[in-house]
Amino acid sequence: MGWENIYAALSAVPEPVLLVGGFAVNAYGYTRNTLDVDLLVSEDHLPQVKNSFRKSGFSNLFETVAAVHCEDPESGFRIDLLPVSAETFSEMLRHSQTIEDMPLPVVSLRDLIALKLHALMQQPEIREDRDVPDIAWLCRLNDVDLEDTLKPLCMRYATLEWYERIQRKIEVL
Repeated sequence: MGWENIYAALSAVPEPVLLVGGFAVNAYGYTRNTLDVDLLVSEDHLPQVKNSFRKSGFSNLFETVAAVHCEDPESGFRIDLLPVSAETFSEMLRHSQTIEDMPLPVVSLRDLIALKLHALMQQPEIREDRDVPDIAWLCRLNDVDLEDTLKPLCMRYATLEWYERIQRKIEVL
């Protein structure tokens, strides 16, 4: 996938966006296919970002409660703009990483896991088969301390039961 159209849309927006989702998972060493580009954006700047994508020719722009979806006019690849509060975005931006071969700043590993846990809790029946393996592999490949890092994240964004399920998944990897 070429990033040129995404860069063109973002060039008109003075505020940064962060790469999350499947491309961020790939950036931290767990390679999996993804069908979209997920970009985290401050909700304060979402109207500017949406307008810029629209002006850059992105089509099929539609909104759900959690995201703004649009399609790259050349490749047909879907872009999901995921708004968060300005405070949350600022915090995640402060912890973000510049990772080789990634075209945009990537959320920190800790924040990526937190986002995955949050998404999992919103739609467990849909997200379990994708997010639990992602979290397990991210922890395994990046030597995440389960007690000091994963468990507190699970207790904040999910539940002890989800922590135990992810822990069991890690054990079988």
